[in-house]
Amino acid sequence: MGSGTADLLACVAAFARALEGAFDPQRFLQEFSARAQALVPHDGMFIAWLEDEGRTFSAFARNVNGPDVTLDFHNYTIAFDPSERFPRETAAFGPIFDGQSQLVADGASLPGSVDPAGWSEWTQATGFKARLGVPLYSGGRIVGAFFLASRTAGRFTDEHVAAARQIADLIGPFVENVVLLQMERRRRERLQNDLDPAAHPWREPSDRRRPRAPG
Repeated sequence: MGSGTADLLACVAAFARALEGAFDPQRFLQEFSARAQALVPHDGMFIAWLEDEGRTFSAFARNVNGPDVTLDFHNYTIAFDPSERFPRETAAFGPIFDGQSQLVADGASLPGSVDPAGWSEWTQATGFKARLGVPLYSGGRIVGAFFLASRTAGRFTDEHVAAARQIADLIGPFVENVVLLQMERRRRERLQNDLDPAAHPWREPSDRRRPRAPG
């Protein structure tokens, strides 16, 4: 087994181990990010989840080494808050959601598909100077995007993009399963809340309600 394959398997194993505990989008990627350093050296990692039939996205999980910008909890996927999702084109992410790989070595040489205003907004907000992004697939569908970022311009190469695609292809189904699990958990919590009299003290218990005439 080559070192590249071993590193890739170590990444997947780290991602799978993270699924065993309670899901925390701000810590979920820590071990996975550390393992991925051997394949793609980076300072930040971000997984975006497509929402609203692809019109918006939320933050599935992120990990940043060093100074960071704090996202509001409602920006994360598990908040299930439509009002706090990001428009598809935010930070020039749109082309990745369309299926393109994106490599931005530095702000001085932007690919034609990268919106300069979106890139400038992202770099000013995060402090990063280089980025690569690839689509995230599950079941043959694009469900999000996988990003790696660096504070050093020129950090990424085409080989790093290829490695990121391999990683994304393996973790895509895991990401979708986590989202579906969290959706089901939220649905059950809401159902339980609806059935709990203590949560709705203004409602009369069913056995005290006035009987309805049949027919």
